Amino acid sequence: RDEAKGEELTKQRPIWERVHEAGGKVFVAGVPASWNSRQGNFPLMGDLQDLLVCYGDPTKEEAALWHSKGHKIFCYANPQSGIEEPETYRRNFGLLLAANDYDGGMTYIYYHGWNDFNGTRYRQHDFVYPTADGVIDTVQWEGYREGIEYRPGIGGASRQARRASPDVHRQHGCQRRPVRPPQPDNPVDTDAGREWTLTGPDRPRPQYLSGARRTKPCALEML
Repeated sequence: RDEAKGEELTKQRPIWERVHEAGGKVFVAGVPASWNSRQGNFPLMGDLQDLLVCYGDPTKEEAALWHSKGHKIFCYANPQSGIEEPETYRRNFGLLLAANDYDGGMTYIYYHGWNDFNGTRYRQHDFVYPTADGVIDTVQWEGYREGIEYRPGIGGASRQARRASPDVHRQHGCQRRPVRPPQPDNPVDTDAGREWTLTGPDRPRPQYLSGARRTKPCALEML
């Protein structure tokens, strides 16, 4: 079960053990240990959980915990899909993950219907808009895609980013800026009050399309 905490999380241990006995692996979404040292995923299930899809800002400290057990860590909700900010997705799911030793990214969600009148920050959580025979591309999807494609191509720069200080992303044109706080009708919308955006001269180069384009949902895994 995703985003479980405390007893709701530990109740899954027998099931996860049976998955391992059958040769399978376990991944779920959850929170970093720094949020709650007694209810988070690593303190309670770090010995058994093969991959954490971790909420919010990536940190080297959280990555080190999971790697100490030979496990992996991905990032989500930094931010979730639905915002027309391609630069944010490009940086947050590319260089920022490399700089903090994360193994990949898997944010929520490819698309969740079509309702721009939802009224929340993420509206209907759409990277793309579904049609009868495909999907319509968006600038936010192209930014996310570029973050994924950029990471395997930077080679040595990636390794340097991993050894750099946590401020390395600022040197590449990123900065924190305030975002709208969570709305009462959308309790999931909790980004810890901030996100990343690109301020330098570099810009993503989306392929703007006039019609529907068939694309595939994907998660970023560092090579």
